[in-house]
Amino acid sequence: MISKDLLNLLICPKCHSAVREQTTYLECTACHHQFPIQNGIPLLRVDPHETLQESSPQNLKTHKSQA
Repeated sequence: MISKDLLNLLICPKCHSAVREQTTYLECTACHHQFPIQNGIPLLRVDPHETLQESSPQNLKTHKSQA
């Protein structure tokens, strides 16, 4: 379990919203991205090649047709 003081300091690295603790992970309250907790340490990592805009189905079709 993560202390409430630490949880209040943490934000989602993807969209900068608050996160909430679930059983084995933290979840962003806005974009719902999930971050694992390993050995009591939240791993707030996001794939650097993925952005919110690139991951939308509409933009994936556009990128494929331009290639």
